[in-house]
Amino acid sequence: MERPLVKILWEICTKYLMEPNIQTIIFIKALVIMIKFNVFGRIYSLQRKGEKWHFFIESGTGIRAKVSDVIIPSELKEHELEEYLDDIYHENASEKYPAVIRLN
Repeated sequence: MERPLVKILWEICTKYLMEPNIQTIIFIKALVIMIKFNVFGRIYSLQRKGEKWHFFIESGTGIRAKVSDVIIPSELKEHELEEYLDDIYHENASEKYPAVIRLN
């Protein structure tokens, strides 16, 4: 399923750049593949770069730190991430935060 943002960015590129080059395409993909989750009360994000997922914890001030002690398997698809994070962090569930929630 193609996201609306991808379509908008592609239209802008084709309208103003005529023939987008590979750097433009990579830039567009990097912009749209930053997925945020509320993982039992803590905000995490994942970014797909090439074939690898990069996992970050978000601060309340906009600073992002790489999470190096958790590996996200590269074969996981975007729609499988929520369940995977739930499996890893389920011990952090509480009444207030009973589930992993995708934020975007």
